[in-house]
Amino acid sequence: MPDYFPYKLREEQKGFIEFLSKSIDGKNVCIHAPTGFGKTPLVLASLLPIAKERGLRIIWASKTGNETDRPIEELKKIKNKGHGVYGLSFRGKREMCLLTAGVKGLTQDEASYICKTKGEDICTVKESLAKFVKDPLLYSEVLQSCKASCPYKVQKHLAHFADVVSLNYNYVLSEAVSWAVRKSFSFSDAILVVDEAHNLPQAAINMNSDSINYTIATRAMRELSQIDDKKAKEVKECLKRINSVLFESYSSLSSDDAVFDVNRLHTDGIEDMVKLMEKFGNRIRKKRLEDGKRPSSSLHRLSQFLTRLFATAGTDGVKAIVSRKGIEIFDMRSREYLKDVWGKFHACVFLSGTMGPVEAFAETAGLDKYIGKAFDSNFDLSRIRTFITSDLSTEGLQIESEMRDGYASSIESFLSNTTTNSAIFFSSYRVQNELSDIEGRRVLDGFKSRATKGDGLLLATMQGRFAEGADFPGRELENVFIVGVPFDRKNTRTSLLLDYSKKIYGSEKGTFYAYILPALRRASQSLGRALRSREDKALFVLGDRRYRRFLEHLPDYIQKTVVTASSSAIGKLMQENAKGKTEEGTTQELPA
Repeated sequence: MPDYFPYKLREEQKGFIEFLSKSIDGKNVCIHAPTGFGKTPLVLASLLPIAKERGLRIIWASKTGNETDRPIEELKKIKNKGHGVYGLSFRGKREMCLLTAGVKGLTQDEASYICKTKGEDICTVKESLAKFVKDPLLYSEVLQSCKASCPYKVQKHLAHFADVVSLNYNYVLSEAVSWAVRKSFSFSDAILVVDEAHNLPQAAINMNSDSINYTIATRAMRELSQIDDKKAKEVKECLKRINSVLFESYSSLSSDDAVFDVNRLHTDGIEDMVKLMEKFGNRIRKKRLEDGKRPSSSLHRLSQFLTRLFATAGTDGVKAIVSRKGIEIFDMRSREYLKDVWGKFHACVFLSGTMGPVEAFAETAGLDKYIGKAFDSNFDLSRIRTFITSDLSTEGLQIESEMRDGYASSIESFLSNTTTNSAIFFSSYRVQNELSDIEGRRVLDGFKSRATKGDGLLLATMQGRFAEGADFPGRELENVFIVGVPFDRKNTRTSLLLDYSKKIYGSEKGTFYAYILPALRRASQSLGRALRSREDKALFVLGDRRYRRFLEHLPDYIQKTVVTASSSAIGKLMQENAKGKTEEGTTQELPA
């Protein structure tokens, strides 16, 4: 089996292949392995020979479309090693339909509508598929190679021949979308691999939730003026009432958000009005498409939202929330939903560099039976230094001026004692903004000094794409200062999720699963940006004393190298770090 691995195999990687190969037979397998471990090629090397022997295929599910290319790039290297393997990254109609090319802001639903309305005669496969099945293909290569055929339909045909199909989470989690690939192959004859699996609970919540803004009913009434139908007047009166309720809900908000009573919208005959909205909305979509415009309709969108809103009203685990932005259907039933997905597959593999503790992930992902293993990082600890500031914290609704000055001094010392690329990740935009005001002027001065020193500085939050979706190998990033613990902001949404989690898992475990663990995973993801291989070196400053309480849930390379010190001592520590004098693994307080 190691013969499928396209690189030189390290000892700890042999253990990975042995574990997965022995554990996969019809089971759920959860693997925590840190950044830089080589999870993608290792999983392919472990599963491909088993899948080929048993007539199975591998479905690789990733959080975003861009991440679906990664396993296919590794599959190309395996192919170049002399193995007969084939696969492709799969995308939706919005990316692959020639009819939607160049249409900005198009949703997947609108892309499907265009295809359904105009694609019957145009969307065909007119050329031989033989030229497509020689080598593994990225979706972009399929798109570029189609000269006389629909790229979307070509990839659906190609998926039937593939050993590996890499696609977005939604094709696995959503019944409304998964049929598109299930026509090409059966899930029961596939091994599912879920990458960055710690995202699954939130992905399920996002997929099953929905929201609209306050202007949608007003825009829908404008659309009704285009409808020549005696029923349009009744719908308009219904929309006026909806608008009135929404405006009243917005005006009565005493905070940023609140639970919304769905009964305020529900009246006798409302279901019939919603069906008419959908009917009239489809007329609008058709007319816009005939005019060469994007087939969008506020009437249609509102009908979709109201249908779901009324269908889920009163359901345990689902709440409607009114906020400054609009109204949201917040569906918290991620565990209940996910547990029904995994049994559709021959076996499932869940991967993450921030899965730990594995038991917590398995429970929140709806896995009743599983085999789990956590692999330690293989980084050279002599090249890593970690400091926790013992007297700094962003805890509370606002950072006091004294604490703000402490952060300014610590970050200033951090910047003045590093000479390679650095990143400062903030727990939230609020914290980032508070440390960039007049009292935090020294912080800004430190930022600006980077330009004259010739090295780079990245400023971002731990809840954004730079903290998880970006890679900075080698010298691209060597120093990371994280400011605060990225807990979710205390609001109605957070409180509802916390209460529901406590109900499902119990008070202590529910709080840990819903509030503490997601924050620590975000922090760990941010720290991991600086370490991508054993040769990398990194300096970490964890700028919040609360990290000492959560140390066991942070990456092992943090636990093994940490030193705790007061913020006033951080300059000295930076200097000692440069000389390699700091003792590893201690959490004692150092003098200023």
